[in-house]
This record gives sequence, C-alpha cells and structure tokens, in this order.
Amino acid sequence: MDFIRRVQNFVQEAEPNLQHITNEDATKLALVFPFLRVLGYNTTNPAEVMPEYTADVGTKQGEKVDIAIQMNDEPVILIEVKTYGTSQLT
Repeated sequence: MDFIRRVQNFVQEAEPNLQHITNEDATKLALVFPFLRVLGYNTTNPAEVMPEYTADVGTKQGEKVDIAIQMNDEPVILIEVKTYGTSQLT
C-alpha cells in the first residue's frame, strides 16, 4: 500500500474516535503513535521511539518531551503532544 493510501486509511480510522480523545495520553494512543507507525517508526521499540525523553537542550536541562524519535541512540525528532482539539502552544 502506498504512503498516501496509508495516511488516508489512518485518517478514516481516527475520525470516528476524535470525540473520545479528551486528554494528552488519549491523544498519544489514538493519534500520535498510530501516525508514527504510518510513517514507518516502530513505536514498541524504545531505542527508536522513546516516550518521556529528557531533552537537555540549550538552557533547558532536565526538561522532558513527550516523545523522542531516535537514530543511533541520538534524538533526531522531539515531539511535544497536547490534547487533541486544543490550540495551546508552549
């Protein structure tokens, strides 16, 4: 199945559940982790997808981000998740 079709399937499967996503953990479970799988990441391998990653970046030491995508034990993408439907940016 091509990438566009996988994304379309993800959207079709996710849409009926959106009304039930009321917090950050539900957002991760119902939207973020499934979408990462569509992108080809193994969300069950913490060497690749690490939840609650301590991201020591710049002056922010000991701060956690919700998810880090890693390659060769180094974070390459940091993801901060907010509850579906909120527009809060921090």
